[in-house]
Amino acid sequence: MENAKIVLLNPPGSVSKNAKLVVHHGIPHLGLAYIAGALKKHGMPFKLIDAIGEDTNAFRSFNKNKILMIRGLSFKQIVERFPKNPRYLCIAASYATDWLYLADFLKKIKVLYPDSIVILGGEHATSYWDKILKYEDTVNFCVTGEADEIIIKLIDTLEKGQSPRAIEGIIFKDGSGEIVKNQKPARIKDLSDLKPDWEQFPLENYFRNKTAVRSYGKTTMPMIASRGCPYQCTFCNSPNKWGTTQVVRSPEEVIEEMRMYRDKYKIDHICLVDLASTVNGKWFLDLCQQLIDANLGITWEMSSGTRSELLSYENLVITKRSGNIHLSLSPESGSEETLKKIKKGVDLKHFAQVVKDCSRVGIRVKTNFITGLEGQSIKEINLTYLLALKYAFIGSDDVVIYSYVPYPGTEMHNQLLKTGQLSINTREEYESYNLQLSEYSFVAPKKSDVRHDYPIHVLNLAVMLTCYCIGLIRKPIRIPELFWKVAVGKPIGVFEIALYSMIRYPYRILKMRRLDKLESMEEPLVTLPRDQRVAS
Repeated sequence: MENAKIVLLNPPGSVSKNAKLVVHHGIPHLGLAYIAGALKKHGMPFKLIDAIGEDTNAFRSFNKNKILMIRGLSFKQIVERFPKNPRYLCIAASYATDWLYLADFLKKIKVLYPDSIVILGGEHATSYWDKILKYEDTVNFCVTGEADEIIIKLIDTLEKGQSPRAIEGIIFKDGSGEIVKNQKPARIKDLSDLKPDWEQFPLENYFRNKTAVRSYGKTTMPMIASRGCPYQCTFCNSPNKWGTTQVVRSPEEVIEEMRMYRDKYKIDHICLVDLASTVNGKWFLDLCQQLIDANLGITWEMSSGTRSELLSYENLVITKRSGNIHLSLSPESGSEETLKKIKKGVDLKHFAQVVKDCSRVGIRVKTNFITGLEGQSIKEINLTYLLALKYAFIGSDDVVIYSYVPYPGTEMHNQLLKTGQLSINTREEYESYNLQLSEYSFVAPKKSDVRHDYPIHVLNLAVMLTCYCIGLIRKPIRIPELFWKVAVGKPIGVFEIALYSMIRYPYRILKMRRLDKLESMEEPLVTLPRDQRVAS
């Protein structure tokens, strides 16, 4: 692949020292694997570079922000892996919190490869394209939504020297500098023709590090069994990226993919990252029953905050028998008023029963909450804390309380812009917003008592710690398990992971300083041989 025109890049990630309990273990990039599969299917040679996967334990300082640590390969290491003359640089812009570093990364890339065409895809590109194309000269195209088919049409059109104006799902600047936003394409309704391709991913590194969305110390592969979610939560970007239609794969196809991973990669766990696996009750129960019948001998989890409506005790028994060992549930708030405002549509009474039933059948359950939502009162936040404590008493194994971050493209973010509570109208405001995203430093954008007088970050941490202690009292066996899992490097819960990270932190810092020192002594990249750069 050294002469390939196309580069697929999973860029380094950024980790904020402010977000001590926001833990990204790192899993192989599923979206990029689907793009790789589409390119392979259409006979388009490409070189894939997974900057996180190739060195998951390397952290470097970011010279533009000392609060951030950069995880993965260095810039020089990435460029050394490029083919000689890359024409198309297809880069995953998945997380808003990584954009501050990625924007700087792209500036350096354009110095070395000024004529290469930079194509961004992923959730952040889908949501933030207007600001990216307005303030960054380094990006040529943003691909929005499902990029599997769009990327093929775009590269094929550019190769033929034709105008991309007819390609649905892309946004770009024309010759006059005007931003052109093409029509959004219809959702892909048949997922059976889409296959992820993992051939060029450093999977062994992920397997060796036992990484997953939830860390179980297992050899894990990520998968989807469905795309999209029919709900319209105002803080979530799913309606913007996927619409409100859920498209499911056949249970037979899902199980065959699981079996293939088990046999080919010797994995023993599947990380299902669907947004709402349980929404289609008949399909979900059929999948569970077929998993029971298939008896694959592996476990699986629902990592995202799935819906609770379908989950009765009887259905959870079936889910457990199918090999499920963990699910995440997201009540978000203990305030009915907040739930109404954010369009969550959840029955808290039923939800509490689901938490109890998960504990009864032996499925580990994590409950997610958000505080500091726009317009939320102190009373509403306190009701959330009380509900979190209640769930810890009745069976939740992990309680996580996040401070609200106004992610681009969400209904709540757009409302904040409309009312002037959030402004991104100048370069200074754009850069300030990027900085706050990367540092997780937003708390209650509304200038009210919540923002100025209520220490949400501190209270979130205090309540989470209290919930964890309640869990230890409720299940004393977890106390020796805590020390064992941390000792052998297999933490599960958020505090176990935090403790494990705390122990490793001095080693990480020493290694980071050593890498920084070594790399500061290297020659600058601009001295690379000319034939390794695209001529300007």
